[in-house]
Amino acid sequence: LDLALVAADSGELSDHEFQATHLLSTTQHIVAREGHPVLDKPGARALVEYEWLNTTPLNAGNGRIGAMFTAAGVAQPARVVLCETLAALTLLRNTDLIGVIPAPLLGHPESRGIVPVPNPQLYPCDIDVALLARPEVPLTPACAYFAHCMTESIRQLAG
Repeated sequence: LDLALVAADSGELSDHEFQATHLLSTTQHIVAREGHPVLDKPGARALVEYEWLNTTPLNAGNGRIGAMFTAAGVAQPARVVLCETLAALTLLRNTDLIGVIPAPLLGHPESRGIVPVPNPQLYPCDIDVALLARPEVPLTPACAYFAHCMTESIRQLAG
């Protein structure tokens, strides 16, 4: 693998293992489907009662999610659905699951039907988007050009 485009919690990426090219930082939002019952009465205590969607177990070194609930003074949700990232938007759009997504995805065609929960009283951490490469292996010309195109496209979209 020559190159990876990743999203990670702000401050999580280390410059020691990979050569990281930071592309953008963005906020994340607690989200639910349009018409979800929690939208009528949002808040940390209401949100914890619902089933959540996450791409990793809450207790698998994923302290940021636990910290979000702890900071709000509520327990972590008891029910969590583990899901691959690509299926997450479909599940959020078509079920009563609650999740966290990066702000730039809201309003994107793939996130239609998904809305931020107003005043959730839970504050997910920001994320960083970066290109990662192995520091000891130079990129091929084709890969370097692809990295350049990705970098320019993402920075233009980010404004």
